[in-house]
Amino acid sequence: MTLAIRVLLADDHTLVRQTLAQVLNQVSSLIVVAEARNADEALAAALKHQPDIAVLGTDTPGVAAFDA
Repeated sequence: MTLAIRVLLADDHTLVRQTLAQVLNQVSSLIVVAEARNADEALAAALKHQPDIAVLGTDTPGVAAFDA
């Protein structure tokens, strides 16, 4: 049994997050563990959920995505 890669999604557009989550959750080796509307929420979600990878929109409000 292979462990799934835990993914955090952050983007200020709900439709973008929902669509990415649907696509990623169809891949058996990936699981979306958290979604965030901005970089500040993403940082909090990362601390709480400890994802393996984070996908952040580069124009997401709050802390600059590259700084997050």
